[in-house]
Amino acid sequence: MRLLLIVIAVIGVSSCGGGSNSVIDESSSSISSYRGVAIDGYLSLATVCLDLNDNGSCDANEPSATTDSTGSFTIYATQDQINSHSVIGKAIAGKTIDLDSPGAAITGDMTLTVPTGKHSVVSPLTTLVQAKVEAGQTLAASITAVQTELGLTTIDPMKNYVSEKVTNSA
Repeated sequence: MRLLLIVIAVIGVSSCGGGSNSVIDESSSSISSYRGVAIDGYLSLATVCLDLNDNGSCDANEPSATTDSTGSFTIYATQDQINSHSVIGKAIAGKTIDLDSPGAAITGDMTLTVPTGKHSVVSPLTTLVQAKVEAGQTLAASITAVQTELGLTTIDPMKNYVSEKVTNSA
């Protein structure tokens, strides 16, 4: 009798569904990946995440990655999540290495952001653009404002300026 009650309880609980442990329907939430790079100089051993709750920090339940020795990262999430949320890069004092000075870890923490849907580069310039977007400007106006303020009229602040400097003397 006791065994029968346990079986009935297990069946009843497992049929409830919902909650945080429910199985994701892979057909409607297929996982995608995207690659990007975190730079000041290339940032190795930085944490990068997709900010699913838009709180400006990398939380334990959010898709994340650690940058490799070239500052590159790959994050896995649904395409809707990738299209709908911003990426945050956290360079950590004593851990992250700015490859402009490869012999030592950085001495201060740094948080980098990028506008939603523009995840291929996370840098100080994308962070400036994101701040203007958060203040209410359009993405295009934000990019133009950062270019003008920094005198970088021929440089796209959303691109990888470290790799571009080889071919663009500006």
